[in-house]
Amino acid sequence: LLSGAGIKTPLSCAGAGLARSVKQQRILALSRCRDSIFACVEHDMEKGLIERLMALDDITEPDELTTHIERIVQGLGFDYFRLAIIIPVSHQRPEIRILNSCPEEWIESYSKQGMIARDPVVAAARRQLTPIRWDKVRGTDEQVDVMIEAAKCGLRCGVSYPLHGPRGEHGVLSFITERYQPALYVEIASTLAMVVPNVLEAAIRICRPKGDAG
Repeated sequence: LLSGAGIKTPLSCAGAGLARSVKQQRILALSRCRDSIFACVEHDMEKGLIERLMALDDITEPDELTTHIERIVQGLGFDYFRLAIIIPVSHQRPEIRILNSCPEEWIESYSKQGMIARDPVVAAARRQLTPIRWDKVRGTDEQVDVMIEAAKCGLRCGVSYPLHGPRGEHGVLSFITERYQPALYVEIASTLAMVVPNVLEAAIRICRPKGDAG
């Protein structure tokens, strides 16, 4: 009897150990398969983004540029963008251009109420070079009101990049979401760092008045 018990117990343990080993191998295989799939998806997304950025060189009209940027930002997980740029012009007033895909309600309200004068993102873009995370923005009551009004129009979260061109151009480029997603910027910060200079270069080329050499 003791001999029989002694045989059964090791076999039982061995069987359980083998089952666990097989299960672990399956989990490991599934994990590797998942990682491989994610790697392929990320590669395809990166390839598609690079192709879209290269296509910026072929765009010649502001409206076409707006549509193209909108596709880029939506592909990155954002809902809207807003690009404001000031281009110095020889012997004339600077050229001010705004391209965006924001809701018409917000565009009209922002313009009519002159919100640019109290926009905390614009103010921050004038004094810093690093990206401006909307969830970190602080300011006066009037400035905070601008962000509250933006949220009411569906512009709840975003990150804005101060822009500085090679010939004195400056402005700000914002990537915006309807939902509160502050972590999105952190996840794709390196990708946005690639997008911003390409968009800025295209905007300067397309929006600079014809015949002006800067």
